[in-house]
Amino acid sequence: MSDVVGVARLVLIAVFAVAGWAKLSDRSGTRRAVREFGVPDALATPVTFLLPLAELVVAALLLFSGTAVIGAIGAAALLGLFVVAIAVSLARGRRPDCHCFGQVHSEPVGPATLARNAVLIGVAVVIIADGTGGTNFWDWFADLTTAGWIAVVAAVIGAVGLGVLTWLVVNLIAQQGRLLNRIDTLEAALGIEPELAAAPQGGLPVGTVAPDFDLESTTGDRVSLGSLIDEGNPVLLLFTTPDCGPCNALMPEVAGWGDQYGGALTVAVIGAGDADRNREKAAEHGLDRILLQERDEVFNAYAFLGTPSGVVVSTEGKIASALVAGADAVRALAAQAASGQLPAQRWIPVGMNGHGPEHDHQPPPPPAGPAIGEPAPAISLPDLEGRTVSLAGLRGQSTVVLFWNPGCGFCAGMLDELRAWDHSRTNGAPQLLVVSSGTPEAHAEMQLHSPVVIDSNSETMSAYGAHGTPMAVLVDNEGNVASNLAVGAVEVMNLARSEVGSNS
Repeated sequence: MSDVVGVARLVLIAVFAVAGWAKLSDRSGTRRAVREFGVPDALATPVTFLLPLAELVVAALLLFSGTAVIGAIGAAALLGLFVVAIAVSLARGRRPDCHCFGQVHSEPVGPATLARNAVLIGVAVVIIADGTGGTNFWDWFADLTTAGWIAVVAAVIGAVGLGVLTWLVVNLIAQQGRLLNRIDTLEAALGIEPELAAAPQGGLPVGTVAPDFDLESTTGDRVSLGSLIDEGNPVLLLFTTPDCGPCNALMPEVAGWGDQYGGALTVAVIGAGDADRNREKAAEHGLDRILLQERDEVFNAYAFLGTPSGVVVSTEGKIASALVAGADAVRALAAQAASGQLPAQRWIPVGMNGHGPEHDHQPPPPPAGPAIGEPAPAISLPDLEGRTVSLAGLRGQSTVVLFWNPGCGFCAGMLDELRAWDHSRTNGAPQLLVVSSGTPEAHAEMQLHSPVVIDSNSETMSAYGAHGTPMAVLVDNEGNVASNLAVGAVEVMNLARSEVGSNS
C-alpha cells in the first residue's frame, strides 16, 4: 500500500470515527440538525441513530485491507448524500447547522461545507481507484517511509486533539447544566421572585398588557394586535427570520395549525429582515401571511430570545405565557394555548412563599389537590406509541407521578439527573410515571425506561392540583396519595429518592 493510499485511509478513518462518535454523544443536537435539513419527524429519530452508526461502520471497514475499498465507497456515498442535502438547502435559501462533528464543531452550512465534503470525496476516490485495499495497517506502518511517518503523525495528532476537545466540550456542557441547577436553587434560597429570576431569559411578565402593533403583511393588508384578538381566540405570536433553519423546518407545521387546532388558536407569524425574502418564505411554506417589521420593533417590544420563539396573548390583550425559544418549545406552547391550558413553565426549584421582601415569610398554603391518604385520581392516558397506560396497572408498588412539559426550562435542566436515576433504580425504589402536556414528538430525546404519557389538555395535572412543571406526587402501592406535591427539580428528585418512596 502506497503512503498516499495509507494516509487517505487514515484521514477518512479519523473523520468518520470522530463524526460518528460525536453525533451519538449529542443525539438531541443531531436530531435537531436532521429535522432542520427537512427529514420528516417520523424518520428523524431512526436517522439520528442510523447516520452516526453508518459513519462508524465506514471507519471500521477502512481499517482492514479486505474491506477498505468497500469502506471508501461507503464514505463517498455518505459524503455525496451530504453534498446533495446541503446543496438543496442552500438552493432554498436555508443554512441549517451541519452538526457534522456534534458538539465539537457545528456551523451553518455554506460553500465551505460543500468544498470540504468534495475534498473528502476525492480522498475516498484515491482509495477506490487504487482498487487493492492495500495492506492491513500494522503491515503498512512497518513499511512507512519518512514522509509517510510525518503525514501519519500529523493526522494522529489532529485526531487525538479533536477527540480530547470533544471530551472537554461534552463534560463542560454537562457541568454547565449542573451549575445552572445550583444557581436556580440559590436564587430560591435568596428569595428571588420567579419572574425576576427568569428576566434575563427574555420575554415580558405574564399578566402585563401586550404591546400593540400595526404591521403590513406579505399579502399587503394591515394587521394589528387588536384585529388578531378580535378573532376571539388566544393569539400565538411566532417570531421568525427567513434565514433561520429551525424556523423554516417548523413553518410547514405552522401552516397546518389552523386546521389542526380547529379554530381555537390564532397564529401570527412576525418576520424580520428583507420583505421579499419573507414573501418567498410565506409562499414556499403555504402560510397565509407573515407580518413584516421595519426594524425589529415588535421583537424588541416583546423582549424576544431569538428565532424561532413565541408567546401567547390572551383574548384580554395580556401576556398569557412565558416567552419560549426553539421549535419544540413553540410546538408545545401552541398545543397548550389551543387546549386552553397554559401551565406555568417557570418554577423555582425549591419551595418559596411567593412574596417579595416586604411580605412576611410564612410558608404558602399547600396546592389544591387530593390530601395524603386519599385515593389518587385515576390516570389512563396514551404513551408515546399510543398505547394506554393506567396508574391502576402500576399498583403493587409505589409510584412517583411526575408532571412534565418539554418546553419547561427547569424540566430540561433536570432531565440528565432524572434519566440517570430512572436507569439505575433498584428494586426498592418507587416506579416513575411521567405525565406530560407536550406532544409525543417533543419527547424523543428523553430516553427514559419508565412510561411517558400525554396529558394534552392538562386535565390530569389539574386533578392533582399541579399547575406548573416540574411537579410530582407519590402514590403508594394501594393507589393512595402518599406525599404533598413536590415543586421544582430539587424537591422532585428528593421525593424520588426518599425513604417514603422506597418503603411504600
